[in-house]
Amino acid sequence: MRFYRQIFRSSASWAGLILCLSLAPATWESVQAQDEVPAQGNDVAAAAVQQPVPNEKVVFVIPVHEEIERGLYLILTRALREAESQDAEAVVLDMHTPGGTISAALKIRDLLVRSPVKTYTYVNNMAISAGSLIALATDRIVMAPGSNIGGALPIQVGLGGASPVDEKMLSIFASEMRKTAKQQGYPPSVVKIAEAFSNPDVVIPGLKEKGKILTLDYDQATSLGLSAYISPSLEDMLEREGLGDARVVHFEFTRTDAVARFLSSSAVMGILMLAGMGGIFFEVRTPGFGVPGAIGATALALYFFGSYLANLSGYMEIIFFILGLSLLIAEVFVTPGFGLFGISGVLLMVGSLFFALFNLAPRGYGFSLTRLEAPLLTMLITMIAGVAVLWMIARLLP
Repeated sequence: MRFYRQIFRSSASWAGLILCLSLAPATWESVQAQDEVPAQGNDVAAAAVQQPVPNEKVVFVIPVHEEIERGLYLILTRALREAESQDAEAVVLDMHTPGGTISAALKIRDLLVRSPVKTYTYVNNMAISAGSLIALATDRIVMAPGSNIGGALPIQVGLGGASPVDEKMLSIFASEMRKTAKQQGYPPSVVKIAEAFSNPDVVIPGLKEKGKILTLDYDQATSLGLSAYISPSLEDMLEREGLGDARVVHFEFTRTDAVARFLSSSAVMGILMLAGMGGIFFEVRTPGFGVPGAIGATALALYFFGSYLANLSGYMEIIFFILGLSLLIAEVFVTPGFGLFGISGVLLMVGSLFFALFNLAPRGYGFSLTRLEAPLLTMLITMIAGVAVLWMIARLLP
């Protein structure tokens, strides 16, 4: 009872938390709108915001480097929109990636297939796993010397570590690889190669045995028809495509883009969850809205904000969290003691934090229990760390 009365006495901190969580999505929409307007001091390349010159050829070069993750989809959406608004002749993905998440790759694939602007992938070192799917979605692939492409066996990270996905998910992803190659007009031999990138059961005599996945180097990819040719540099590729005289716009990620990719990572979301709940507990132990309450409210606001940026959650998770919080506070007035309102409130709050970590079923994929393993691992680690931190706080504070 004393615990809940302290919560009630700290109602100002709860109000601040609710306000932060409610405004987070609206804030992001405002930031997105601002990003469309050139601003003095923004770190977008100056060329990216120049007004197009009539009859001038423009080529957008977009870096797809490092891991393909959830925030990258929103960034590429904005980049392609900007390229279309400038009537760009082509968009080139400068690719050097070891892969990333399936859901992000599928969204980016759909984005590229629908784009009215001609798209290229310049494989500048590697297009592995999800990178190979994205490369297939562009109109033409060009390999750099020493580069490779393929190796798209989907894996999942769970309580037992990294392992291949189940047979159903593997079949679906192989089908997506095959479908993408067909959509882009590749011949049947290349369509089979695309499927072999992710399907161990596909056999290609002299190239791939059963039980293995396929990865091609730059010579193989070109001789087999996946790559149009080998080019020593991006400039050389543009020259060969008749775009040597075009103005090249190197799309650079803004500070907002960097924040989106940072906040949407699982590790950061786990830390924010821990800081949020720890800050609130700290505030309850020392009633009155102060630094701990502000830190807790800010951390949880950023947690849901990061999830929203990555398209993992929408308003429902925020609404359920606020509803759970309201039930906890209502416990003080309606049924003193820890009863139905208190239990329901805790379940709603924990559930909203959990479901903000992942998409329940990305488009094209059915629900699978294996999709819960990575979020459960993040939640479990956070809870264990949280118990340790809260125990230390309880020992140190009166």
